[in-house]
Amino acid sequence: MGFIDHLHRDRVIVGLEVKDKSDLFEKLAEIAAGCGIGPSRDEIERKLREREETMSTGIGNGVGIPHSLLEEVEELKAFLVTLERPIPYDAIDGAPVQLIVLIFGNPGDPGTSLKALAVLGRIMRDRTFIQEICSTEDPDAILEIIRDKEQKRRS
Repeated sequence: MGFIDHLHRDRVIVGLEVKDKSDLFEKLAEIAAGCGIGPSRDEIERKLREREETMSTGIGNGVGIPHSLLEEVEELKAFLVTLERPIPYDAIDGAPVQLIVLIFGNPGDPGTSLKALAVLGRIMRDRTFIQEICSTEDPDAILEIIRDKEQKRRS
């Protein structure tokens, strides 16, 4: 099972407008709660901020991967969000972030979340791939770009 299997069209958001990282986390929690992800919007936001305080989830190359484990999530859920404009994010390379991959897993199955994070860490090293996603406005096309990348990686 690849990362793409945890990402559905209704969880691909293109061109989200945010002012800063704080605003981003508010909107991510709102989006996740609106899609029926586990607890309340406030609890989702609290968990994302709590994780971020431990260490920035900005992995470089303009990508942030905020993530959390939530009891209410039975199986891994992923969201992909492109931002209208890059924002400061305290990423490891100091670069602003324009692509967000939001992941929620279950604390009883942390291995699935770790596998997804590892896959993302590998495929998000490719700047051309990231730029292709960020310049695409159609969620179905974004899913196809990711599917192709995963298939090539497995070959």
